[in-house]
Amino acid sequence: MKNTYISTVYDLKRTPKTDYPVKFVEYLIKRFNLKPHSNLLEIGCGRCDFLLAFSENNFNCIGVDKEIISLENNNVKLYKVDIKKDKLPFADETFDVVYHKSVIEHFYSPDNLMQESLRVLKKGGKLIVLTPD
Repeated sequence: MKNTYISTVYDLKRTPKTDYPVKFVEYLIKRFNLKPHSNLLEIGCGRCDFLLAFSENNFNCIGVDKEIISLENNNVKLYKVDIKKDKLPFADETFDVVYHKSVIEHFYSPDNLMQESLRVLKKGGKLIVLTPD
């Protein structure tokens, strides 16, 4: 198997799964008053821990990342997108929530990331951008 960013950084031997994504998603739902059955896009979904937690809370989830892992969950759709340069493969104003965690700090120029995030966000939708710095 080819080594990729996701398989290297999220090697389950070094980074085991925890209940942190579930607890964090519960916090986000309460903090931002997110409504179940909303259309949610996660940009930079990695191994999909947060996306799956949102899905378990009855959100309609789609994830994009530069690398896609195989996922045995029919409730989550994944698309391969290099958000540094590519447009998202969705129509304008598709999502009620656009979420990215620990993504923006990896960009020298996050213009496309933010333009595309806002383009696919419905009017009155919620853009949640989290960064560790």
